[in-house]
Amino acid sequence: MMKMPIIRAVTVMAAAAAIAVSTSGMATAAPSDVQPSGASAAQATESPVESPSHDGAVAVAKAADKPVPAAAKARIAAAMPLDGSVAESGDTMTALPSAGDKTIEMVSSGHDGSVTMDVVGMTAPKRLGNAVKAENSRNATVVQATENGVQIINVAKKRQASVQTSIVTDVPEGANWLALPDGGLRLDGANGAPIMVVDAPWAVDAHGVSLPTSFTVENGTITQVVDTAGAVFPVVSDPSAWWWVSTSAMCVVDLAPFFLPTVAAKAARLLVKAKTIINRSARLRSAIAHLGGLTNALRALKTFIVNRGRGLSADKIASIKAVAAFGLDQLTDALGVGSCSSLVKAIVREMRN
Repeated sequence: MMKMPIIRAVTVMAAAAAIAVSTSGMATAAPSDVQPSGASAAQATESPVESPSHDGAVAVAKAADKPVPAAAKARIAAAMPLDGSVAESGDTMTALPSAGDKTIEMVSSGHDGSVTMDVVGMTAPKRLGNAVKAENSRNATVVQATENGVQIINVAKKRQASVQTSIVTDVPEGANWLALPDGGLRLDGANGAPIMVVDAPWAVDAHGVSLPTSFTVENGTITQVVDTAGAVFPVVSDPSAWWWVSTSAMCVVDLAPFFLPTVAAKAARLLVKAKTIINRSARLRSAIAHLGGLTNALRALKTFIVNRGRGLSADKIASIKAVAAFGLDQLTDALGVGSCSSLVKAIVREMRN
């Protein structure tokens, strides 16, 4: 069913699993050993916090009543500032659920219509800085707006044979969710163009052990199931979803400073940092060399993303695939172009189909 975009942006809030909607597709690591203490963990204010914060990680630790495992902590993004329940970033707006409206909605100027998600059985959330948290005796779900969308982190607090969350989605007319080879999902529009990607789901127990988890989709309802056999509770789970067009635009903007005739001092420092990472790996160094050096490699990545894998020679595509398989995240993080990483990986997955 088609909905006209309103000033709310889709967020998935799960009572027993987590989905993050993010145009960047990249999670920003939270501070180490996050504890549920301090003013940011305790306050529930409606006044906007003006810079990205780690309220989501703090809320997860508070719900779990213990530090967040490192394996989960590294996947929790920084929360974007909220104005009421809405966060704006680039050309996207994300509205978090509230006590009066539990529907999560996301809109992007790159797409007509909006995507909404309603988590089955979600309780009324409370504001926690730049995040919201819905909680009952068995589960807690933390939702926060990320740089380009939203992230939802679920904490299963008590032992359960499996953790299962169903999310009813409302997408643009003619759009459909498709399963990806790695377990993630992609929302394609009526014209076949990608609208949104949901990364492969993940789940981690209290000892940081990864647990089996998967998605199913039926009649527009996404269900994530986590197998908790042998798990030590609490269990944290969270895949991430992001807008395709918005992420592409952000990637192009992020790459632009490296193509200027005179590279700015900051970009030059980032290039030096990236070259240090490249020189640590013979495999990565070889792939970058085949692309003509780091700057030319970035140009090739831009072409690869904008044209969705077309417009490059087979040799260059093979080199990009090599970078994607080994060192892409470290390289893009060093350059501050993390928005490009998920796109490259998604296109590589698409080319394997």
